[in-house]
Amino acid sequence: MKLDFNSIQEHLLVNFRSESELVKTIDKLSQNFTTKREHLSDYLDDQKMVAAYACFYMLTNIPKLEASLKKMNLKLSDYKDCEFFDIGAGPATFSMGLLSQDKQLDIKLIEKSKFMSKQGKKILDAFYPDANVSYISAYPQKTKKRF
Repeated sequence: MKLDFNSIQEHLLVNFRSESELVKTIDKLSQNFTTKREHLSDYLDDQKMVAAYACFYMLTNIPKLEASLKKMNLKLSDYKDCEFFDIGAGPATFSMGLLSQDKQLDIKLIEKSKFMSKQGKKILDAFYPDANVSYISAYPQKTKKRF
């Protein structure tokens, strides 16, 4: 599967007008992660920032996972009977890397951010519509007791 800005763009929560706009948003994310740490979690409530995060990490996490598995001489098909838990799944970029290796994996994604979960579902529905993946809310709904 070829992943680049053009193939990912339509599956993001926000439609960037250009790669330049995406790069500027990624730069703002980078600043929040490094020099403006007081704004670190702000991006979780901003669909544009979440979309930029997803695009950046999708393009980097998949090759990193492939290289790591190759270096460790691991084949995910050897773990086909296991459940994988992606804790802090974000927009599912790591799970995309797993699925790029084996589309039959059973993956549970745990994420607390509404926009990250929404972005991840949109990406997974587009690239792996038949995958055995499910999101588990990091904050289960509380139910009222009835008498």
